[in-house]
Amino acid sequence: MEKLEKPNSAKPGWSLEGRAAACERFLERHQTWVLALWSLAYFAGTALRALGKPFWYDEILTLLEARQPSLSASLHALGDVDWMPPASHVVFYLTDKLAGHGEIAFRIPVMIAFWVFCLCLFFFARRRVSFYFASMALLLPYASAFQSYSYEARSYAFVLAFCGIALVSWQAATERTRRAWPLVGLALGIAGAISFQYWGVLIGLPLAGAEVYRDYQRRRIDWPIWIAFALGATPLAAFVFVILHGLGSWTPYAELRVTPFDYLDFYRTEFRVYFAFAIPAALLLAAWFVLGGSKEMPSGNEPARIPVHEWIAAAILLLTPVAAVSIELAIPPHAFSNRYAAPAVAGYALLGSFLAARWAGKRSAVGLACVLAALAPFAYLMTQPEHFKSPLQRLPGLEQRLESGPVVMDDLIGYLEIWYYTPERLKPSLIFVKSARKRTFPLREFGKLGVPVIAYRDFAAPGKEFLFYPSRRGGLRKRILEDGGTLETVNSSPRHPLMKAHIAR
Repeated sequence: MEKLEKPNSAKPGWSLEGRAAACERFLERHQTWVLALWSLAYFAGTALRALGKPFWYDEILTLLEARQPSLSASLHALGDVDWMPPASHVVFYLTDKLAGHGEIAFRIPVMIAFWVFCLCLFFFARRRVSFYFASMALLLPYASAFQSYSYEARSYAFVLAFCGIALVSWQAATERTRRAWPLVGLALGIAGAISFQYWGVLIGLPLAGAEVYRDYQRRRIDWPIWIAFALGATPLAAFVFVILHGLGSWTPYAELRVTPFDYLDFYRTEFRVYFAFAIPAALLLAAWFVLGGSKEMPSGNEPARIPVHEWIAAAILLLTPVAAVSIELAIPPHAFSNRYAAPAVAGYALLGSFLAARWAGKRSAVGLACVLAALAPFAYLMTQPEHFKSPLQRLPGLEQRLESGPVVMDDLIGYLEIWYYTPERLKPSLIFVKSARKRTFPLREFGKLGVPVIAYRDFAAPGKEFLFYPSRRGGLRKRILEDGGTLETVNSSPRHPLMKAHIAR
């Protein structure tokens, strides 16, 4: 008696697995067009996001430096306030002169840099996994907080771009016999990362760790790769005096003081949006299972083939924050920001892609589910840009008050963001008063750039009256009261109270 055909053994061309495999083969044949369309969506969406986001404190520091009349003045504009390698200053100085300082124009270089980083992740993964999972690696940075670097006018997108270049160059150098260009790319990738941010040196840790394993496995040292590592690290030697000077003179804000909690806080903060990928992935895989996808014969033709040394590189990349926090706990000035360990996002994307590919085997439907899930946060961010809202609007009525006389703030970060968007004729009337008694604050550097930053003793003359917005810490408010002055509440708004100060005679 002839056996009945099982419901889930439909013809491969019409099965869920067959359709997913056919779609993947079509996308592979048109890979260039797929990447071009993704790039178009990326640049269009990122430009809209940049247009809707006002410059924030760190970006304004970059702008103040870039708008100097000469490159030399730009390099020295803020001294130790913005302790960055020269490459960052040079790029943004040229950007200001060639493209301008609008919200989109000034961020064009970082948009390009982040695009390069994502493409490098794709090409690195594509040599080991199928098209779907390589695309997943390209998109996973958007399921992390690091996606904001794609339109933030700072150096971290460049660090990621050179990190990606170092990764694909190292991968190529481990495989090819003719590898002069990959070795050059490896050295330039490491050197470029360091030249934009001193913490870019962290990219050397995963590559060196993986190379130690690879040399052990091969029972011989791959000297050309180690020479490329050494050449890539030469900017550290060139900048050694600048680094030592910065370690001794730069005073971090209290928010940057490193603590042991930063080991976990990094992952909790930077990957908190992981569920934007995980939830769609779980739902799509559940649908795949319910529809009988697990019972169909796999139709993909590219199982994952990932060498152990690349697993090691991806894993150490994800653990770079552990190294960064440990270094800062041991060495002054004991300051840590999550962005210092930005290359960790490469480990996150590559490990996610590799693990999913190994679990899926040759099941194209699983790959399709994973790439669609990774596409979800990217598509949302590209299609939901914020509308521009000037920081000046945080303080209703401020412009009218500035017309009548000076208004004071003592929160530097909030002050600089509002000051930048204040009309030019009113900028001199919006003043930052340094209330702290310590002399570590760089008044001179801000003053020579036209930012009205004044020490308390130079501003608060006996008998003077002025309006001011107190910070949450209330440093200026405490100083006035300690010196015998009085305070009067003008506006009792819980978020932005306005007070009038009367300085004792």
